[in-house]
Amino acid sequence: MPPVRTNSNSTPAINTGCSEASVAIGRKKKRTTKNKKLGLIDRLIPVGKYMCRMVSFNWNIRRTLDRGIARLACTSPEEEKDLVQGATNKERDFDRCWDELIKIAPYLPDLVMNCNDLDLVEMTFDYAKTTSRSEDNSKFKKGVVTWRVWSPPLPKGKKGRGFSHPECQRMLCPISVNFADPTSRNAFVIEKSPPATHHVWPRCGYAGYTGNIKSPGQGFLRSGLIKQGALSIMHSPSEADKLDNNDGLDRGTRPGFAETHAITQVTRPFLAYVATLLRYSLSDEHTFRVNGPFNYGQYFADILEYLMDPAFQQTTDELLEWWDSQIFPDAHHARRNPDLSGFSMIHHMRAELSSSDNGDTESEMVEFQEEPLE
Repeated sequence: MPPVRTNSNSTPAINTGCSEASVAIGRKKKRTTKNKKLGLIDRLIPVGKYMCRMVSFNWNIRRTLDRGIARLACTSPEEEKDLVQGATNKERDFDRCWDELIKIAPYLPDLVMNCNDLDLVEMTFDYAKTTSRSEDNSKFKKGVVTWRVWSPPLPKGKKGRGFSHPECQRMLCPISVNFADPTSRNAFVIEKSPPATHHVWPRCGYAGYTGNIKSPGQGFLRSGLIKQGALSIMHSPSEADKLDNNDGLDRGTRPGFAETHAITQVTRPFLAYVATLLRYSLSDEHTFRVNGPFNYGQYFADILEYLMDPAFQQTTDELLEWWDSQIFPDAHHARRNPDLSGFSMIHHMRAELSSSDNGDTESEMVEFQEEPLE
């Protein structure tokens, strides 16, 4: 019979208990750290998606965060002001992104200055940027098939779009080409002369899908497909379909991007973003590449430069006003007619009660009378 081991000393048992307790505490700390990281990720993903859609679809996350940290490190407002005023053109873009970032996430300055894992913040924003572009490209790819009547019908997949489809040919055609002329059309479609590049904007962004190279701003960013694409992102894809079918607007029960972020106005970068997505959805390219055969990054930058240029501010302000009336009609009407808001009506009703309590029983003259409905 083998000998039985006995433990006359109780110390090892105590050490074992301490070891088990230490392991349990370590596991709890790991879970707490993991939960904190997951909570941080959950907070930052919506912020990253907002930045991609409303500020810059290809914003440089690392440089923006570094620029923000440099500004936060300034010892006085005057020092930060001097830093901003002495910025290069690229640094101004980083400053613009940082200003928008802390506007939507005021807690971010404390986070980046006290965060032990800044790489996690950067990776989360990068994930949000990639995800939002993927989601929106999918909406455009599927939605553009039903947003208008295509002849012949537009394929659901990328194969058969682009220069393989006659209507896509026309919409991808630069406004410098007379597409109605068979010679010019064949030169563009068959000989790729001129090539379809970002240098001359395509017809798909113009009202009626036409454009005049002598007046390139006329009708730009007012096409039906751009409007429906914007509706699909801001509200829902079904709303874009209802617009085409004249069934009215139906927000549905699930909150859209605009409702989630309380958005009631479009931004200039958002218009450039939607125009970029539309151009890609009409092409036969299977991968969305910023520096591909068609430079979508530069296309976005060129449109945004036009929209941000002070020389065109009156025109672009009118354009944004038109867009707000199309995408957010209720909010746009309330801004233009503040006296007709619900608060104003309640104010008048309370004033009526107050006048009645004071014995003022004189009634106002009836301005008009209507026959009651039967």
